[in-house]
Amino acid sequence: MVDVAASLHATDGLIAIQGLETLRAKQFLGTRFSADFVIPEDYAGPLTLSPNAFAGDLVSGPEVTIKVRPRTPPKDLIASQRHYFSTLPTTDHVQMYAKGRYADGVERDLSSSAAGTIYASSNPAVVSVDREGSCTVIGSGLAVITIDNGGVRDFVTFAVDGGNPFQAIDLSDQVAIQRGSLQVESNPRVMRTHHQQVTIKNTTALPLPGPLFLEIFGLPERIITYGGNGRGRYQLTLPRDGLSLAPAESVAIDLDFLNQGKAPIEYTAKVYHGRVR
Repeated sequence: MVDVAASLHATDGLIAIQGLETLRAKQFLGTRFSADFVIPEDYAGPLTLSPNAFAGDLVSGPEVTIKVRPRTPPKDLIASQRHYFSTLPTTDHVQMYAKGRYADGVERDLSSSAAGTIYASSNPAVVSVDREGSCTVIGSGLAVITIDNGGVRDFVTFAVDGGNPFQAIDLSDQVAIQRGSLQVESNPRVMRTHHQQVTIKNTTALPLPGPLFLEIFGLPERIITYGGNGRGRYQLTLPRDGLSLAPAESVAIDLDFLNQGKAPIEYTAKVYHGRVR
């Protein structure tokens, strides 16, 4: 319902809905009119209404913005892009976009906070994010943006280097490293060969941005590794998109050792973000 100022000699009216349509006045009485509108089923976010009256010329009234939120959370929340790689210095802003898929098959753009979406950065010193999902790269390191709507989440990872793309970042405190049993192939005329599968599991509530590699060191004398880069570093092949390790997700790698003596195979293992050099 729209009220027209009594001082105007209005002859007609309309309501413009930004980005959607224009509604003609109904029951126009000169000082008041109404218009009906059904919000599209796939719409979510801010909806701005602009009332206008014709009084010899077009007279615009004050805009009114309403928030349109779905009654139920989405079945799935999907970020338009999940991985970003930046090199400092940069002044670029990155805008987050997300859509929701619902049980009835409807998809809605949930990028706006007006749709009930909340953004948060795991490391604001690396990447900050405002309430509308606009991200600013601030420093080098790793950051994960959580996009949440009604408790349903998706994640966007940022890997920002300060001019050295080979800088390794220790993530060992964020994973569980499980070593399988040693399988021995022995021949008295040659060195003994040992095989072992190592499983790395993400123990955090956020994805770990890739690339990731495993490093082993501290082996006894006369025990050497082969495979990887030949110096105890092994690039990990990550599942799914190959760019991150999701919460509770695991990746396995096979290690091979040549034992030139009789010392037990003992070593320290760590996981890093970065590429094997």
